[in-house]
Amino acid sequence: MKETLAKDLDKFVLRLPDGLRDRIKAAAEMNNRSMNAEIVTTLEGAYPRPISLEEVVADVRTSIAMLKKFKGKTLLMSLADDLDHLMLDISRSAEMSPEEREAAKEHAYNHGKFTRFVPPED
Repeated sequence: MKETLAKDLDKFVLRLPDGLRDRIKAAAEMNNRSMNAEIVTTLEGAYPRPISLEEVVADVRTSIAMLKKFKGKTLLMSLADDLDHLMLDISRSAEMSPEEREAAKEHAYNHGKFTRFVPPED
């Protein structure tokens, strides 16, 4: 794993509202992290790394393989979740036109969880 030097990291000066620094410090202490690590962890949660379409497709393929092997209701719902996420991830792709992204997002919201599909009992 390549070590990242402090001089190679992006730096950003931030003005915080009164009291926010103390709240961040308290959260960092509770989580046994530095304030910087707490802020970075929080920002990464709010702004996750974009997942490539290849990664999402691989996840869906894994779910399909598991589904074929076990055929359980839980796995069917997991597959439905994966497909919902796939459509949402497609809707966030920078490679698509705004119209295509909007259509993918609308499809995910309209057909999420495959509401017309009733899985068999385990």
